Order: sequence, then C-alpha cells, then structure tokens
Amino acid sequence: MNVKLAVDTARVDMNSETPLQSQQWLTEKELARHLNVSQRHLVNLRKTGLPHILLGASVRYKLAEIEAYLCDNRRLSSHVERMKRAAVVAGNPGGRP
Repeated sequence: MNVKLAVDTARVDMNSETPLQSQQWLTEKELARHLNVSQRHLVNLRKTGLPHILLGASVRYKLAEIEAYLCDNRRLSSHVERMKRAAVVAGNPGGRP
C-alpha cells in the first residue's frame, strides 16, 4: 500500500523565532548571576512562590515572569513605608506628610 502525504510547499523561514524561542529561559546559575544573588537564595525563593519550571532535574526561569514576580512582591525600606503611612494618616495618600 502506497501512502502519499500532502506536504505544504510554502517556504518556511527557519530563522524566524517561534514563541518558545522568543521567551528567555534562564538556568539557576544564570538567574543568580543576573540578580546578583546566590543560587541557594533562588532555591529559598522558589519555596515561597518564585515562578519556575522543572525539566527533569533541571530548573528554568522565564525572565519576564521573574521580573513581574519581583515587582509584585517587592517591599520598600522601612523608612519609605513609615513615610507612606504618615502621609495616609495625614490625609495625603499620594504625597509627603
């Protein structure tokens, strides 16, 4: 029995980025270097919700997700926090006390 498969003859640009290639995935070592923290610190952050993907025993981080996570979970210094609370108490939530 001869089976013929229909093949699309349109040209495929092999240099174009696929959605997966356009995403920047980093190893633990690369992300630690990028953030200037230890790899152990990343392990601890993973336990508290740092987005990551496991590929077997390998861990990968999507840079855009990490940046969003850090922005959403950042804490300002205690001095800045006190200034913000004082401004809210004074009735000026957006400005200085």
